[in-house]
Amino acid sequence: MKQFLLVVLLEMLSLHVLAQNNQLVVTDETDAPTEFVNVACLSSVDSTLLFGGVTDVKGNYEYEKVKAPAILRISMVGYHTLFFDQPFPKQIKLIPASLKLGEVEVKAYRKNVKITNRGLIVDVDKTPLAQLPTIEDAIRQMPLINQVDGTVLGKGTPEIYINSRKVRNTDELKQLSPLRVLSVEIINKPGVKYGAEVSSVIIIKTKKGEHELAGVLTGNGAVSEVLTENINADISYMFRNGMGIYTGMGFSNDGFKQKREYVEIFNQAKSKTVTNGTYESHSKMFNANFGLSYDFDLGNSMGIRYEFERTPKSHYEANSNIDLTSEDVNETLFSQTVSKKQSFLHSMNFYSNVKFGQHKSFEWKTSADYLYGVNKRGSATIEEGENIHDDVNTSSHSNFHLVAVKSNLAVELGNLSADFGIQYSGTRNNMSFTSNGNAMAAALSSATDAEKQVGYASYLELEYSIGGKWTVSGGLRFEGVDFNYTKNGVRIDEQSKTFLNWLPDVGVNYKNDNAEVDLAYYTKITRPSYSMLNSNYFYISHTSWEAGNPLLKYALIQTLDLTMSYKQSYFEVLLKRNKRNINTVYTYLETDNINVRQEINLSTYNSLTLIASQRFSVGFWHPMLQGVAYFQHFKYGTPEKSYDKPLGKFSFDNRFNLLGNFFLYLGASWLTCGHQATLYLKNFSSYYLRLTKVIKNWSFNLLFNDFAKTYRNKNLVDTNGVSYYENRNGASHLIRLSVTYAFNGKKSYKGKKSVPDEINRLR
Repeated sequence: MKQFLLVVLLEMLSLHVLAQNNQLVVTDETDAPTEFVNVACLSSVDSTLLFGGVTDVKGNYEYEKVKAPAILRISMVGYHTLFFDQPFPKQIKLIPASLKLGEVEVKAYRKNVKITNRGLIVDVDKTPLAQLPTIEDAIRQMPLINQVDGTVLGKGTPEIYINSRKVRNTDELKQLSPLRVLSVEIINKPGVKYGAEVSSVIIIKTKKGEHELAGVLTGNGAVSEVLTENINADISYMFRNGMGIYTGMGFSNDGFKQKREYVEIFNQAKSKTVTNGTYESHSKMFNANFGLSYDFDLGNSMGIRYEFERTPKSHYEANSNIDLTSEDVNETLFSQTVSKKQSFLHSMNFYSNVKFGQHKSFEWKTSADYLYGVNKRGSATIEEGENIHDDVNTSSHSNFHLVAVKSNLAVELGNLSADFGIQYSGTRNNMSFTSNGNAMAAALSSATDAEKQVGYASYLELEYSIGGKWTVSGGLRFEGVDFNYTKNGVRIDEQSKTFLNWLPDVGVNYKNDNAEVDLAYYTKITRPSYSMLNSNYFYISHTSWEAGNPLLKYALIQTLDLTMSYKQSYFEVLLKRNKRNINTVYTYLETDNINVRQEINLSTYNSLTLIASQRFSVGFWHPMLQGVAYFQHFKYGTPEKSYDKPLGKFSFDNRFNLLGNFFLYLGASWLTCGHQATLYLKNFSSYYLRLTKVIKNWSFNLLFNDFAKTYRNKNLVDTNGVSYYENRNGASHLIRLSVTYAFNGKKSYKGKKSVPDEINRLR
């Protein structure tokens, strides 16, 4: 007992001594903790060294209180040497040093890609990527990214964050200049803390500005089949006390024009419908945001942000000829469809980030969201022929509310790091639908749907480093969902269910200076959007309707993921077990002589994905080759069909560093024929050219997209005796001029959306 008391007293004494010591934290220009920074305390009388040393891996340096007059000196190669009088600051930010020889400025572009055990990190600051017009353009030039659509190779559409805040509308990426971005992290193994539906994550880390006014103004104009333009302004002001004010707004006038062909073969190949026409869309959108934040210590901050989005006008018009051929009908119809949409969204986000503990080894992040939105859609179709006269009108109206909270505690204890979190969301989505016109529309008449959902989750994720080269990780996520569905005011028990899931994630990683090998197993869920869950029908054409499916269940995907990388080479193998995958099928309804497009849950099947990426640097030429090969073994339908033709996607992107600080980008993409679930994609190729130039605060970019006019969107769905083929031509060939003006630095709002996957289902 005496020994125990003695140990306790000694421990308390050591804590007391530590409490008497002072601690400073040194960061680089991005506020990242910096290791091996030289710290020296010099006597103000004779400059003798009183104490000295270097900062640790977290940028910390502890020292005893100095009673004599002294000066603190901070130095590191590549940064200005800094001097401080007493009292010494607790936080110090390094200032980069630049070297100029007379009128000659020496420039070099470092290797800007770093492999991690979750993906990779791409530096943007002080690289050619920073000269592109938007961060969206910069991301499409990065490894593991599909240049055509911005998705992550083999992992689909990523969840995107700016700092810690979830990006709900990807149009926001067109408003963010790479000049304000420090780095982009591409995570293709997100782990359990990002949610059951998240297969890939992109985190955009912005640079922090000084105490000043800062902003970015951007403008884009494009010429294709139609003219489009958008203008954005983003302004902030940082006060010396850590307070920040942010505001921004944007306006866009977008549109497209395409020629399309649709071919339907059905009714045991006795009937055929061929539709050829011109399809044109114009929409206007306005958005605005306002936010406040307060940084009250290194790594400790809180903030609030309000956003408003409105689409006051969206007009879609299709003019086409429809050829109907069957045993008893052979007629040509003229069809005109006019569709209009309106929507608005209010959202509020609050966040707080708090670091505590002796070495700031604990970090507690909390976020809360409230959203309210309305979507309206109306469509009027007129079809005229010799014997057929149809006038069909359909409309839908939906409104939704969402309240959500998420909290995460991150802990770092030596070689062990852990994340523990809880999450809650409550969603209400109400939809109403009306139709009138032909017999099918009259039979549908009107309906109302109401969906209420309560979601809750908790997770634990651990990562342990062994010997500096090996890392083992494991995580477990529990998710529960209570779903309540009513139609015309009556609760439907068959659709109103409770789902409970345990989702594991385990992995092992080996890494040295040049190579890395990672093996992981994880389980993901895909939930249907709320628009898929309605019980309504929407008119498409004379023989084609689109329907919701309230019986849809969530899909479960189990994945074994092997990654190997060496220097600038990257290779990944994904073996998946797909259960209840959600996909599109067509079914023929003989009584109404129509084909219905609907999302259903497919039977279980296996798939294999191979991903490869190779980068080079040859003088001023910087090429990148990437490819994805997809294989699946899947059968479905009545009559049963096999969907097993391999699919390939390949790209060849090049950057040329030219004289006068010009950069030329030239790239190509190819798609082979092949199956993806029930969809059969047909081959295409596409080519682009981009020229960029920066003059002081101005950035100029000229893009020629699909300049050879070879891009096609062609696919086929052949299910249940219905063959539906579509060929879209247009809206890809364009010339776009982008101009950006940026002044001073920029610090972005750092909040994080609490339930981004649930938000996406409402859109």
